[in-house]
Amino acid sequence: MYQTCLGDVYSCIGDETLAFETIPNIDTTYCSNHCQFGQNFKLDEDTIVSSFEMLVSIQNPGDSSKRTEIRLMKGTPPLNGVTPTAEEWSRDNLIATIFNSATDSLRGGDCRTWASFPLTPAIRLDAGTYTISLQMVDDDGYYKAACDMHDAGGNIVWFQKPDTDLADWKYSIPWSESSGWGSKTELQRILALKVNSGSSCNSVGK
Repeated sequence: MYQTCLGDVYSCIGDETLAFETIPNIDTTYCSNHCQFGQNFKLDEDTIVSSFEMLVSIQNPGDSSKRTEIRLMKGTPPLNGVTPTAEEWSRDNLIATIFNSATDSLRGGDCRTWASFPLTPAIRLDAGTYTISLQMVDDDGYYKAACDMHDAGGNIVWFQKPDTDLADWKYSIPWSESSGWGSKTELQRILALKVNSGSSCNSVGK
């Protein structure tokens, strides 16, 4: 079961429906990737989210004392600037950890096969903007994200395509320890993400 710290949770037994996708009809004949902090997404109405899907490749971290995580967070990090840091922003806006390499067995994957990350129980998210991000951590305060994570052997690759609409709110999020948050147009990429909504759902509390 994933870890969550916020939101009403539900048991859903019906079929899922697509609530959001960053890249409709993605062309997977050519694989492209870069080491961004994450990808934002928007829900136009309150939604019971039952799973996420991503085009990712996951391997064990290069350092066995570390773990890689995929996190769901409220909002979108600031554009430009060095504060708050990725670690601070991730901590302060965390909703749920939807993948943890220390406890979840999923490995492998590529740019042509959608990997599913089910939320059991499903979680109710208010209408608004959210971020899915990747990081490498341990229990002693270690934290790396984006290219810093990859350079340290984080071993999660999230596939992408060029961003064809630089005027909208949707973008992949650059971060580095040396220069902070990048600009919206710095990488001009969109990461492959789907958000699914459950049906026939009953509340099971918080």
